[in-house]
Amino acid sequence: MSEVIACLECGAVHPEAMRLVEENEGLKHLVASQAGQIKRLSGQQAKAPEADPLYPIAMEVLEAWKEKHSPGTRSLTGGGRPEAVLARLHEGYTKEQLIVSMLGYTSKPFLRYGRRSATGKEADREIDAARLFASADMVDRGLRLAAEAGQEMVAVDLAKLTPVGRLHRQLGLGL
Repeated sequence: MSEVIACLECGAVHPEAMRLVEENEGLKHLVASQAGQIKRLSGQQAKAPEADPLYPIAMEVLEAWKEKHSPGTRSLTGGGRPEAVLARLHEGYTKEQLIVSMLGYTSKPFLRYGRRSATGKEADREIDAARLFASADMVDRGLRLAAEAGQEMVAVDLAKLTPVGRLHRQLGLGL
């Protein structure tokens, strides 16, 4: 027994009504699935790093990283590198801060026993951009390392460039 659909007002029965209802339901399902697919694709496109307005700045940071830490790297866009840099830029870090942070890791590029070290095996070298910019904590740590290295360099420069006699004269100690 097939289902019959009749007009509620006049009671007329249309023989094609059930087929049209089923076809309508199928089209609704098709439209809904395509709308979902369009939404997913739009989201993926919006998430593409290249679509981000800060992408050129992120690439400048990655170029600096490549020049300093990984000249042999063929692709700056692999391994989640742009996404990590973009995330930090969106958190409010400047290009200069990210570059200084990256340079901070130059003084201690090795990760040994969970701690940063100036020496180590090549296998312990942990300076990939995706890691260095993985979190705000990593960027802050790089900035601290850069500040420490900068202070050490200032002390070394003063020791090398200031003869003891001139230092004494500058301090008013004679000689």
